[in-house]
This record gives sequence, C-alpha cells and structure tokens, in this order.
Amino acid sequence: KQDTLLIESDLIFEDTLFHKILNNPYPNLALVAKYEPWMDGTMVRLNTENDIIDFISKKTFRYADIDDYYKTVNIYKFSKEFLRNSYVPFLEAYSKALGNNEYYEQVLRVIALLDKPDLKALPLHGEKWYEIDDIQDLSNAETIFAEKENQLVCYQKRYGGYWRFPSLLDFCYLVNPFFPSLKMKKEMRANFDILLSEYPSG
Repeated sequence: KQDTLLIESDLIFEDTLFHKILNNPYPNLALVAKYEPWMDGTMVRLNTENDIIDFISKKTFRYADIDDYYKTVNIYKFSKEFLRNSYVPFLEAYSKALGNNEYYEQVLRVIALLDKPDLKALPLHGEKWYEIDDIQDLSNAETIFAEKENQLVCYQKRYGGYWRFPSLLDFCYLVNPFFPSLKMKKEMRANFDILLSEYPSG
C-alpha cells in the first residue's frame, strides 16, 4: 500500500499474515506471538492496549518473566510519518553512536521508551509461522508446513523433539502424574544449583 513499509526477515509464514497486518487500522504495527519455549531472539512486553512498552534483548531476557513476553515475528508495518519523524532520525543517531552492525530492533527499543511510542503489537492467534536461522529451524518449519498427508511422517522423524511443537499432544509419551510430589519439586527447586553442578547424593 502507498505510504506503508513492510519489513520481514528469514521467515516462513501463512500469506494471511500480510493481509492481517495491512488491513489493521493502526499505522505502525509489529506482529508478535505469545512466548513459547522454542522461541529465540527479541521479545517484547505489552500493556493492556497492546502498546509495545519494552523490547527485551537476549542479554536482558529473564525466565522469571516469560509469562509477560511476546516474540517479535519480524514483520512490521510502518507509516511514512513514523519513518520520517521517529524511526529514521533515531536510526541515524544510533548508527553514528554505535556503528552500522546493530539490529534494527534496537532502534525500536529506544523508541518504545518514549512517552508516546506510537507502536502497537498485533498478537497472533494460531497462525503458522517459523523463523529460520539454522538447519534445525528449517527442519521444524518443514514439519509445521508439511502437507497434511505427510505431516505425521515428518513428526515421527523428530526422535523426541516434540517440545518444539507445544500444540502437539503426544499420547505415547510416558509420564507419571503422581511423581514427583509437590514437596519434592519444591525441594529440588530450592537446591537446583547443587543438584545440577555437584555429584549427586544417595
């Protein structure tokens, strides 16, 4: 669309995602997905109005806060006004101060700290997407986007890697719902560093 810039990176995604972000009335949007264990990279925090209030880098990532995190899908929509008045000026200043070898989302992180950042998040609800950074990611994406008749075969090649597909129910997975007890789990959490790094006791 005229006066609109879309940015995407090394992604595979449903075509409907472009339509979803373009047809949204807000001029400046970032597609985001609720955090899941397989996700890596930049996270964001949102307020109740879906304003992006903080960008969380890998250095500032905290597992204690994952319930509040959304992963950036790396598809953005920016208006001409936002680019001219906010993003490009901050990008030029950021480049002069820190050089050209920085992520573009670092500039958005600075803008998000302003009183009126004018950058909304558009959370996804079940749409398929995957970010591909290595051969493992490519294999996962090929599984998610496989034709329905081939998907079971793709999953069966995972050899226990089902944790990357949180929506998948594995009815062959062996579990004991009665062990460990709640008290034992609390004791293990309290002694996690010792259990992990020292020779185990009897």
